[in-house]
Amino acid sequence: TSSSTASTMAAAASSAATALYKYTYTLGRSLYVPLTSRCNSVPLPATRGPGFLLPRSVAEALVRLRDAECGNPGGSSMANDGGLYNDIGNWKEEEAIPLPPYNVPLVNGLYQNYFGEDDLSLHLERQRQNNIDSTEQIDDFLEPSIESLVNEVSSRLEDSAEEDNFSQVVIAGEGEPTLRMDALLAVAKSVQSF
Repeated sequence: TSSSTASTMAAAASSAATALYKYTYTLGRSLYVPLTSRCNSVPLPATRGPGFLLPRSVAEALVRLRDAECGNPGGSSMANDGGLYNDIGNWKEEEAIPLPPYNVPLVNGLYQNYFGEDDLSLHLERQRQNNIDSTEQIDDFLEPSIESLVNEVSSRLEDSAEEDNFSQVVIAGEGEPTLRMDALLAVAKSVQSF
């Protein structure tokens, strides 16, 4: 009875952590921070084939990131894959599951210039011209917001500081993190204070 109670308490704590942390996930003693699901080539999980499985908490975080990017932070836009993620709550926490198929268009960049073309270098030059202070947090108007990502990372690092849980922070996920350079720099700066 006590082992089933402990198991139930562990599952409840895991569910509470999942509710608190939407986009980040852990593998071992590493905190992973996915910034985007968008890629300029086929994402790594897709290259692994249909049998590639991830821990449920990782798959959930990556699907939530996809949904946020597609303007559906409540979920289901990317999760509508024939039922696999419609009942994700039925999967066991420790169970490894596949990601839904990657059906997001490939991109060369996420920063649009005045002609509708992606141009990171023009975006960064505009920031320099506007004398944006390097300590100032910039909003790139993409979802999830830079502020929400920085807050989640800071919260996770603060929560684990007493336990000395994380040996590293990895800015990686399903997409190419350099496509969101502003978010990458802001998260990296927030980590420096820990």
